[in-house]
Amino acid sequence: AFYDVLHEEMPRSEADVSYALLTGNSRVMDGSLKGVVRTGGIAHIFAVSGLHIGILYGAVTLLLRPLRRLRVLPASALALCYSAVCGFTVSSLRAVIMCTALGVNGALGRKSDFLSSISLAAILVLLLWPAQIFGVGFRLSFGACLGLALFSGSFARGMKRLPAFLANYCSANFSVQLFTFPTLMNSFGYFSVWGTVINFFLIPALPVIFLTTLACALLALIIPPAAFLFLALPAGLMSALVFVLSVADVSFVLCGLSLGAAGVVWSAGCFFLSPRTRLSRLSRALLGVLLALVFALVVTLENVVFAGVRIDVGEGFALVRTPQASVLVLGSAATLYACEDLLLRTYGGGLDGAIVLHEDVVAGVNVAAFLPAERIFAREEVETGLQEAELCFGQTVALEGLTFRYEGAEKLAMWAEGRVVEFDFAGEGALGADLFVGMESAGLIFYVNRGIIYTR
Repeated sequence: AFYDVLHEEMPRSEADVSYALLTGNSRVMDGSLKGVVRTGGIAHIFAVSGLHIGILYGAVTLLLRPLRRLRVLPASALALCYSAVCGFTVSSLRAVIMCTALGVNGALGRKSDFLSSISLAAILVLLLWPAQIFGVGFRLSFGACLGLALFSGSFARGMKRLPAFLANYCSANFSVQLFTFPTLMNSFGYFSVWGTVINFFLIPALPVIFLTTLACALLALIIPPAAFLFLALPAGLMSALVFVLSVADVSFVLCGLSLGAAGVVWSAGCFFLSPRTRLSRLSRALLGVLLALVFALVVTLENVVFAGVRIDVGEGFALVRTPQASVLVLGSAATLYACEDLLLRTYGGGLDGAIVLHEDVVAGVNVAAFLPAERIFAREEVETGLQEAELCFGQTVALEGLTFRYEGAEKLAMWAEGRVVEFDFAGEGALGADLFVGMESAGLIFYVNRGIIYTR
């Protein structure tokens, strides 16, 4: 019903943004606009996070102030109904439980503990859906709250010379980023640099935008003949928001860095350095230095190839790296989006070469042309019309100690470090795998199938 009334009475882009804001379903949004939202670090605005539930809960309790202690009941019931409309997402259900717990404690005159309410919400969510502990949404939602509970007070005290509103925002923002940073890097491959600045302006305006859009959409459903009138104001607000997001350049992100196990070191460090551990200043300083060194070491080992050959395999492509060279091998199933996603997550440098292993050579070269490769290699000479890319044709490719030879339309052999590696993206090779590493002297065969390494 929300979708229908919004799209009947509002322009398409404004209706898509309004629907995402109200229900958390951002799949209807334009792809380019969704990319801006993600790189800008404001995707939580369109995910029905605890922020939305908190705004709704706070607005209801404010309107029902005359009910005093009893206002927690309708406020919690309405928040639960709204969570149901949004499909009981982890973040919305977590917020409902926390708001209810804090409201009940307040009604009974008990002292509220933010960390205890987070723990209660986590226990209840995991009792209902145990597998959520592996979900990105669970880690982001509870990680953000955990950061607020552990560090917001300390940051606020450290910024007491700043204006109160600025100190409160910065302390909350930095606290959230501390615990969500490793999850964002490992799950999405980037961290928004502009997110802190954009949220400074957007979050204070969100209560007005969200409550106005929700109230007008409900009125439009209740009184359909006047729907166009009720939705005129949300359409204007969304038009201004879409315009700002469309013209703003928020593409500056931290990417090309794989944290791996360093994410665990980061999270452990944040916990042990929090005020809850009650360590002395000297102990906390020494522990901070030690964890920083361990974090830097693990990140370096995860991302830098010091010796040998490292191969990262994706769906129809593979990234080959040595201390001297980096080469991307593209099969027929490789898409530009998938290749860019791999580079975004694991490797931020340039490519010495991109080798096209594609039945349609022209299509493969066109994909490779948009990648940061110095040269593009293909097995046969074709006319592509590309002027800027350096194209090389031939059955054999030699790059900084790596030798590749075409064995077929989608089959490539690589010689490196005294070993032979076979890339077979046609699925016709031994064991039905994408990558084979044969070691005849040891009598072993290593092969990769869908990113999992097996031995025989």
